[in-house]
Amino acid sequence: MLTQRYVRQVFYGAVITIPINLFLIIFLVYRSGGIDHFLEVLTKNYHVWQNDITVNPVSSHAVDINTFISHFMGKPLHYIVQLTILVAVLGVASWAIRPTARPDDERFHTLSMGIICLATLLSVHHQAYDLLLLTLPFIGLVSRRFPHEFYSSYRYGLSASLLTILGLNYISTNSVIPFGQPASGLWLVLISINSTVLLVLFFIWIRAAHLVRLNAAASSDAWLLKAPPRGAFSIAQSSIAQSVQVHTHIQ
Repeated sequence: MLTQRYVRQVFYGAVITIPINLFLIIFLVYRSGGIDHFLEVLTKNYHVWQNDITVNPVSSHAVDINTFISHFMGKPLHYIVQLTILVAVLGVASWAIRPTARPDDERFHTLSMGIICLATLLSVHHQAYDLLLLTLPFIGLVSRRFPHEFYSSYRYGLSASLLTILGLNYISTNSVIPFGQPASGLWLVLISINSTVLLVLFFIWIRAAHLVRLNAAASSDAWLLKAPPRGAFSIAQSSIAQSVQVHTHIQ
């Protein structure tokens, strides 16, 4: 939201949520008997949560990049690597939808929302059911609410096909996985399809947003070259008027 200059909305949200969460944290610390005991219980519960088969990146069915890589490595990524992936994905998405030279229309906004959904799914832990976040971008895509450049190339057909694959794979994955063994060939293929498709969609939509921005910038530059500079007519009229006054004064 900050990259799209929704500063006021972010400020209002922070003013509302920060005091509420701070009050709840203070209340929980007080009920737990102190900050030390609170942190100890919090750390213990975190490790228990990490050992859950549905949460552990090695055995989880999640769709984010961290889990995708962990499946092949056989162990969770270091937290520094996870943080790097988070910053990289959100950084690329923010760069693509930044307001500078951005076409301010509804079509680009729809594409931006799709990029934000993909970045959210890829950057932090999300299960397969969170793919429902892509429902709105899918509707926008098939109802031709994306930029016009999107429909004059391979991007439309490929994006629609990949989103359809996500829906079908969600059904097949939840039907087959309960009967398969983790880290088996079939299990790994089915689990990896979601993350692979999301990554392909992310790069396609980022590239599309970049091209739309370039076209908008080129159109803006062409218009500026054709149009006279602001105030040119006023300056010219003022110069003519001064010349007429001088000529009249001489006569």
